[in-house]
Amino acid sequence: GLLEAARRAGVPVLHVAELALSDGLSDSEAWARRRQGVGGAGRLAIEGSWGQQFLKGFDPLPDELVVNRYRPTSLSDTRAEVLLRSNGVRALVVAGVETHLAVLATAVDAACHDYTVIVPADCVAGSLPELHRTAMAILPVWSEMVNSREIVQAWSA
Repeated sequence: GLLEAARRAGVPVLHVAELALSDGLSDSEAWARRRQGVGGAGRLAIEGSWGQQFLKGFDPLPDELVVNRYRPTSLSDTRAEVLLRSNGVRALVVAGVETHLAVLATAVDAACHDYTVIVPADCVAGSLPELHRTAMAILPVWSEMVNSREIVQAWSA
């Protein structure tokens, strides 16, 4: 898969975990209202809970970069930007779940921070099909949409 190919090619891998502090300590008043408007979305990733763990098979290796995020974008309020700049990264391959939230927010934010953004369409998914389709229609405005095979081939060259 894509993660294994990145590791083989020596591409820096940044894992980003969603995190919500217990008792709403990471939620501003505005964020708490927004969260309630979508049925409490995001409360699955309470610090230390099963919802904050990486999916089986996607666990970071000891030498890979890991940051927590409190908002949908992986670049906001995290060490991600410092780690990316420190490693000379100028292009991001954004893959993950909840296309309409984390994937879209990260792609937009990264593009606005002057990164080249590539989204492998076969490596993103969402729990709400209609919002996933909408995000997939918006993503080409902010990123290059490809198939993961194209990325794997480029990394193997």
